[in-house]
Amino acid sequence: MNRYDIHTHILPNLDDGSSDIDISMVLLEELENQGVTHLAFTPHFYSQYIDMSGNNEKAENLLQHYFQSRMDALQAVRHEYHGNMRFTFGAEVHMSENIIHAKDLSPLCYYGTNHMLAEMPYSSVMAENEVMWLKTLIEQYHIIPILAHIERYPVLVTDMKLLSGLREMGCKVQVNTESLYTRGLSKRIIKLINEGCVDFLGSDTHSTMRGCDYERGYMEMVKHCHADMIDRITENGRKLFKV
Repeated sequence: MNRYDIHTHILPNLDDGSSDIDISMVLLEELENQGVTHLAFTPHFYSQYIDMSGNNEKAENLLQHYFQSRMDALQAVRHEYHGNMRFTFGAEVHMSENIIHAKDLSPLCYYGTNHMLAEMPYSSVMAENEVMWLKTLIEQYHIIPILAHIERYPVLVTDMKLLSGLREMGCKVQVNTESLYTRGLSKRIIKLINEGCVDFLGSDTHSTMRGCDYERGYMEMVKHCHADMIDRITENGRKLFKV
């Protein structure tokens, strides 16, 4: 069965992930050895630092630099990599007020889709304004937010009414594979998967010491989760990679 990793920081020298192409190759080899067949590169995009409204020339230059740097790094990886994994790319977009004033957000979505990996502020309690950012993405930009690593936000793994409301609004949910074996958290994440509340898996690989643990979490899911829920997550991954 194919294994889809939709959240990584492996493109070299773009964020707090891989610092050079050699490290990128080590990480890709490790994840491929763990059975990952399809992998998405999602470097951080920090919208809170960019005024994206109007005809802001500085913001436009920053955006173009980000997109060009991402493409250059992607080409470098494709040139050096000789394995069998299939790749796509997007961005892990930090949500802020600025994001809902942009003219075009499609370049931040997973390639060829209207899905965006959305990272909420770490202090988020999903206040009204934060929910409004997500609602605006859905209703005005016709973008489907994939909520990144929801296990980092206690409110999202304890308040089922809130999580269900976000999903009904149109959001999707991603969890990190690490959460499937983390003591004090794994049972809750497995329960969410079995209740159909998780749509995607990601390793959130930054280095050999941070992330890069897809197989361990995946096998915990296979051991404890219903087969139809695993198939559902797999099918969501297949659609995101357009295969």
